[in-house]
Amino acid sequence: MARKRLADLLQEEARNLTHDEAEVSSLETIEETATEDISTATTPPLLDSHQFELEATVKELQQELEQVITQAKQKEEILQQEIRNLQAALAVEKTSVQQKQAELDEAKQVVLQLAESNSQLIEEINGLKQPREKSHYIVHKKSHRLPEKLTTQPNESDDFASNTWLYD
Repeated sequence: MARKRLADLLQEEARNLTHDEAEVSSLETIEETATEDISTATTPPLLDSHQFELEATVKELQQELEQVITQAKQKEEILQQEIRNLQAALAVEKTSVQQKQAELDEAKQVVLQLAESNSQLIEEINGLKQPREKSHYIVHKKSHRLPEKLTTQPNESDDFASNTWLYD
């Protein structure tokens, strides 16, 4: 029995081997066709996935570009408004400067007129002072002169009462 069993086992093994070889060869054939199918099948999907990634990147870049353009337009509008505001402020400042310049010119004219009037008044004052100074000088000289009567010596013989008539 043991031999029988051993013989049966060997036969089964042989069957299994042939069967395994057939399976192995069929498996090899299946693997070869599968790898061919996979290689042919993976090539287009790889291209498709790469193309899909590129298209996604292009769409993403287009969206970013649109956002950048939108932001640039908004900044441009803001800057244009700021330019208009600055131009308006500049116009106001120019008007103010023109008014101040006119006021300054008018003030200069007034200063010149006042200086001229002042010069004329000084000349008049100097003209009036000169005759006074001469007359004052003359009067001053007269006060230092001795009267002629005092230069003569009084006589002792003169009657004092006759000279003092004012005291009565």
